[in-house]
Amino acid sequence: MAKPIYTIEDSKSISIEKLNQENWVNWKFKIKLICEDLDLWNILTGDEKGDKLNGQQLTAFVKKQKKLRLIALNVEDQFLTLIRDSKDPRAAWICLCENFEKICLANQFNLRKQLLNIKYISGLMVKHINTLIDLKQKLEAINQTVGDNYMVIALLQSLPSTY
Repeated sequence: MAKPIYTIEDSKSISIEKLNQENWVNWKFKIKLICEDLDLWNILTGDEKGDKLNGQQLTAFVKKQKKLRLIALNVEDQFLTLIRDSKDPRAAWICLCENFEKICLANQFNLRKQLLNIKYISGLMVKHINTLIDLKQKLEAINQTVGDNYMVIALLQSLPSTY
């Protein structure tokens, strides 16, 4: 279950599920949105180096520490070893990206196999379609193009003969 991770000054609460083995693409997107909202995204991507003077230097350091805490507190314990030695949020982010966006043949194969072997049994069709889209986004996260025709084939193949 998602728990609040950060409370903004106006008392709105933002909640996301902790990073786990299955939710990298969605987790990454949500963290990006939160960081943009908190003006921390440039630090994470490396666009802002923090090479400022005096008070600005302290502000940059505090922002970096907030971002590192934001990431670390939203990762399941089993993945903390990946980022525990990171001195800044950019290093932690790179470690997570390298781990969850592995561009290896086995990862590509498993995701494509899941996409083509998924079966719709019952329930909301929109939930089934969202599962297919999620698999497509996971493939795209590892630089694998999934065209519309491929998605149509996956959807049609996933439907029972009654359709």
